[in-house]
Amino acid sequence: MATGKTEWKFEILDISKVDLNALRAHFPVKEIEKAIGKAVRATKQHTKIDGVRVFEDVATQFRR
Repeated sequence: MATGKTEWKFEILDISKVDLNALRAHFPVKEIEKAIGKAVRATKQHTKIDGVRVFEDVATQFRR
C-alpha cells in the first residue's frame, strides 16, 4: 500500500519584493531586535526605521 504526502514549499523570486510585514507574526521579538541591531551597527546615526529610536550611548572605560 502506498500513501502520498503533500508538502508546501516556496521559492524566493525577488527578495526585494518580499513583504516583511506579512511575516511579522512569525518572527520572535528577539529576532527582530537582532536584525535592528545589525542595521544600527552598520549604518549608525543614518539608520531610519519607523518605530525605532537610534541613539549613541557613550560609556567611559578605565583600564587596570
